[in-house]
Amino acid sequence: MQLFFKRQYKVVLSARLTTLYEVCYCRPTDCPTPPCCLLLFVFAGLSRIPSDITKEELWLVANGLTPTSEREETLVKTFGSKPGYPVPVTACEAHREASLSFVPLSRQPSVASTTASEAGLEDVDAIRVPDETPTASGGLMESDETPLLQTSQDTAESLLAAVHAEYHSRVVQFSQKKSAEREQRSRDLPSGTGPLRVAIFQWNTELFKPTPFEFLLPFCREHPFEKGKPVIDLDNIDMFFVTVQENNRYSPPEEAILRDSVLDGLNAISITPTWTLSGVRQLNNTRGTMLRSLRFFTPNTQAIMWFARDTVEMTGAPEFCMGSIESSEKGFVGVKMTVAGVGKVLIAGIHVTHKRSNTPPVSQVLSMMAENCGGEGTGSLDDFDIVLVAGDFNARLNMKTSEEVLTGVSGLSPFTNYLDSEGGSISGKNFMRSLQESYETKESLFQRRVVPVLFMMDSMIPNPGREELGQDFTVALREAGFSSVNVCYRGGFSYPWSKDCRPYRDGEVITATITSMMKRCFSPSGLERPQGTGFLDRVIIRAKGDAGAFLMSTYVYHNTRSDHIPFSFVVHLFGSRINSVVQES
Repeated sequence: MQLFFKRQYKVVLSARLTTLYEVCYCRPTDCPTPPCCLLLFVFAGLSRIPSDITKEELWLVANGLTPTSEREETLVKTFGSKPGYPVPVTACEAHREASLSFVPLSRQPSVASTTASEAGLEDVDAIRVPDETPTASGGLMESDETPLLQTSQDTAESLLAAVHAEYHSRVVQFSQKKSAEREQRSRDLPSGTGPLRVAIFQWNTELFKPTPFEFLLPFCREHPFEKGKPVIDLDNIDMFFVTVQENNRYSPPEEAILRDSVLDGLNAISITPTWTLSGVRQLNNTRGTMLRSLRFFTPNTQAIMWFARDTVEMTGAPEFCMGSIESSEKGFVGVKMTVAGVGKVLIAGIHVTHKRSNTPPVSQVLSMMAENCGGEGTGSLDDFDIVLVAGDFNARLNMKTSEEVLTGVSGLSPFTNYLDSEGGSISGKNFMRSLQESYETKESLFQRRVVPVLFMMDSMIPNPGREELGQDFTVALREAGFSSVNVCYRGGFSYPWSKDCRPYRDGEVITATITSMMKRCFSPSGLERPQGTGFLDRVIIRAKGDAGAFLMSTYVYHNTRSDHIPFSFVVHLFGSRINSVVQES
């Protein structure tokens, strides 16, 4: 049987956009006789948030509280959490920003330095996560599996010492230095002024349309450690950006629903309801991904949305810029603006293919971004004081160049559960299972042993081995002038997750940790094919001259409607001190 779409109609029912398709089909024995046709309603599921919504009602819906009125019951049913449960939230490490500068990794650390390095890391990078008693159940490698690597205790100790030193330098010390710089910049600002406080919500929403409520989640979902407080305090935010990839394309009426609903929600949550400005733009691609690559489907796309308080002083209206790789969904969508006290700012969403080519895909997209967003005749990111790019970078684990770290750690707890007791070896698949179970260890051991391993395997961190092979993902980022990238190993791999996984058992108290999420909801495909997983969804930072951009917080939202999990970032932007002096005079 062959199906094809003959006509498409759009109607609005109860503030919910509905698409009415006339679907026609024919059997091979009947064609080319006139096919049989029927009408099919396809509900977009994009419900408008009421303009009179209250902060308390949004809190109730986001946190799974019991409705106490007919209106509250209607709100929960109309635009409540799409997964059907309160989305679990994980706070990332205290030191959340890594340097992209290239510094060769020391190969010959002393065994004595291992103990000092581990102790130092536990002290400086402890975060407020309750200790979780190890309950991992291990198993030996199957006899017919081919060992990936051989391990040795000396290699393990040496490697961990080296990686600890690299992690401490590139992440801990770098974050501490930037924190001190931010505090000094804040003190230097004129009285009564402050940085531009930006929140970004990043999500690859593979083949569906995320709802306005899902974008508001960071501001109305309870903080994982502070009872009664939101993950992000909206009263400390000036502008809000949403970057999504692979979303089913919104129609113009749906774009209006998005803008109005998010603005209404932001104003309901804020003590001072001054959110009045907004914009939405989707990529003008003609080819989609997966099912949306078929011609009778509207291609899925990527989009950026921005929302601002009327207190943000901008010179002129923000402008959109975009670029598509060969008319595909891969590329970028950005918004550029000039903000008083900060200067010229570009914030963009990006989607990079994971397929290798002669020209690194991320280099292609960033070059296009410079050309399409930069000033006329210059085509350079240097036209901007600050550039923030969030998105799906597809920076997957490179198993071949991770052999050293695999060799080293496979003989150490908590990675010993899947060791071959005879040969002291470990398979690639079982290594991933040991990583999955490592999230069940106590926080102190996780910080000492697991974080350095994940750091070493992270493709968004400069690596000598990958540099030598010409496979270092970060070369293109440095060449484009980006100086740092966020890191979040505590939140688990950003991809792949089992869609529609339910992290709570029936009758269970509504709590979920990264331990339970990794155990119940991390996709089996990520365990079977380690090279397909990784930390794909990130934000990278570029600041020119004396301008500054400082990553204040990062959170993970375990909404498993997509096989990518969403992230939120809060970044404080400071303009050049020279520009500030000129403006004051």
